[in-house]
Amino acid sequence: MKENPKRVQKPVLSVYQIGVALFIGYILGPIIVSNTVILINPLLPPAYQMLVQQVSTVLIWLMILTVFAYPSPSRLFDFLGLKLAVSKSKTLWYSTVLCIVSIALTFGLSFLWQALEFDVAQNNPYKNLTQSQFFILTFFATVVAPLQEELIFRGLVQSTLRLVSGPVKAIGLTTLVFLLFHGSYANHVPALLHVTSLGLCFAIAREKTGSLIPGIIAHFLNNTLASVLLFKQLGH
Repeated sequence: MKENPKRVQKPVLSVYQIGVALFIGYILGPIIVSNTVILINPLLPPAYQMLVQQVSTVLIWLMILTVFAYPSPSRLFDFLGLKLAVSKSKTLWYSTVLCIVSIALTFGLSFLWQALEFDVAQNNPYKNLTQSQFFILTFFATVVAPLQEELIFRGLVQSTLRLVSGPVKAIGLTTLVFLLFHGSYANHVPALLHVTSLGLCFAIAREKTGSLIPGIIAHFLNNTLASVLLFKQLGH
């Protein structure tokens, strides 16, 4: 894969800093906040515990990104891929292709599990949610997650790994890290396969365009479609 001269050539962050940020943002911070809330209100339903964890994760990452952005936010934005690195027409083209691929994967895997008569509700972490609780968490999945996850995984993680280990290894390692931090799907084969496939597609698009924009658009579209299909499959 060719180098893009418009990309920042010196890592803004080290691999160590990325590892610490992932640990604080996805493990330590949410655990501390959610456990504190449970101590205050032990009777809080599991769905709302998940909601508290989601909100706390977003707030923690906002603080982490604010720290990383100081004292040069524009350089961090370039590093993450928040600006166009190729022409608008190419960005639009890659966005369209990525959206089509993600839709095809989502529908294709859904039809595959139906054909294999696989019970998608089995071991699904959302199967016991009420309709209102499902809608609340779906908001985070469709609106918050696409931006947050693209910034963190294809932004912070992939951008750093690319300059340390090269583009091919960066794509593979980023996809692996993306999968590892979706641990709630550990016992749900369809979700794991879906996350792995899409993570790889988003990482390749990030490399090809030097931008997070196609991934954010496709991620939003995919999560919305997946939520609709899951809603129907779980019988809400």
